[in-house]
Amino acid sequence: PGGAEELRPFSRFPASCWRLLIREQLDAWLGYALLAPGLPPLVLFAAHLPSKLQADPHDQLQTASLLSQDVSRMEAQVGHSRSLVVGDLNANPFEPSVAGAGGLHGVMTRDVAAREVRQIRRRDYAMFYNPMWGG
Repeated sequence: PGGAEELRPFSRFPASCWRLLIREQLDAWLGYALLAPGLPPLVLFAAHLPSKLQADPHDQLQTASLLSQDVSRMEAQVGHSRSLVVGDLNANPFEPSVAGAGGLHGVMTRDVAAREVRQIRRRDYAMFYNPMWGG
């Protein structure tokens, strides 16, 4: 439900398990609440961020920052932080838009992500585990 022109998610879970939370205005991402039987509630974001041909590194960082803000807002709305971001981020795992605290803040190990936040200048930044660091 709620697919966009550029993003059309498909799932084995029935449509009744999905609730569209947010559709980014340029269809760069969709955010869903997944309430599937036998699984804990999950927030899933399907994203297709701008390519390096269409955006410079600063624009890519700003776009990732907006996605990160939407993830945080949707987590607050649903009352948990079990979120998954999937798709084509058009960036390497170590680039600022993915790894930087101002972007998605994807970190290389589960142990680091288990700390949940990193503080910079007395501000907390949530972290994601990014399995793409490994290969």
